[in-house]
This record gives sequence, structure tokens and C-alpha cells, in this order.
Amino acid sequence: MLYEEPTCCEKLDLVNASNKYKSRLVIRTRSPANS
Repeated sequence: MLYEEPTCCEKLDLVNASNKYKSRLVIRTRSPANS
């Protein structure tokens, strides 16, 4: 088996991680406007 398909849990972890990263960027860009 050359390629191993990621499990559902691994895919969800990747999605959650990217969502946290995106929200962190949004918060960072919005924070100067609030202050």
C-alpha cells in the first residue's frame, strides 16, 4: 500500500486546526480597529 488514506478523525483535526488558525488571523486583524 503506497498511499494511506487519512482517517475521519485526522481529517477533522486538520479542519479544526485550520479553522482555529483562520479565526486567530481574523482576531489579529480586527483587534487594532477595536483599540
